[in-house]
Amino acid sequence: MSTLGTTASTRSAASSALSFRAQTMLLVALSLFCGTGGAAFTVVHHLSGLATLGVALAGLVALIAVNMAKRSVIAIPALAVFGALMGATSGPMVALYLHMPHGPHIVAAAALSTAFAALAAAGLAMFAVARNIDLSVFGQFLFIGLLALLGFTILGVFIHLPALQLTVAALGVLIFSGYLVFDLWRIERQNFRPGAGDFTPAMAACTLYLDLLNLFQFLLEIFAAASRD
Repeated sequence: MSTLGTTASTRSAASSALSFRAQTMLLVALSLFCGTGGAAFTVVHHLSGLATLGVALAGLVALIAVNMAKRSVIAIPALAVFGALMGATSGPMVALYLHMPHGPHIVAAAALSTAFAALAAAGLAMFAVARNIDLSVFGQFLFIGLLALLGFTILGVFIHLPALQLTVAALGVLIFSGYLVFDLWRIERQNFRPGAGDFTPAMAACTLYLDLLNLFQFLLEIFAAASRD
């Protein structure tokens, strides 16, 4: 009887984990769809710098709404709005690269590389969870790297050097590739260890969407720099 109970419990946990993972991936797909739509809109309808800032602030409000909504039905519409607004803020950057020589190839290469990085990160995260590898310390190093990236980015505003811009882009790719692995690991760990995290599917999707969006933008810069050489 005890064995049957344990088996049923294991199956229930596996089913719950699959459900959580499936919900999260569907919401990531929704975010990417809305983000692509938002980017396409601002590629066609050019926004001023002030308008782009306004869209970014509205996106921050949507992010807060996703966090506050938790598991309520409001979380999904808020996530869709957030995805669209964040995509819209990246539209001017995408438009800039699309008008470069071989621009469509640059954007396509960045998108495909982002997808490949996501698949590789998922594999690494699942391996880490299966082998009980703790990546908590990895998150601390990533945060330090993120602060360094912010510092280099601010420096790049005042010092316009191609080498510095390429360094920032390369560092950004490394950091957000690492965050993809780390955040996927956190999600997987929460699936199989109740109480190990407080992600909801919407917040998990929001986190992964931001990782993917930032990685895509930095890859765009690297492929654009490579095409100029």
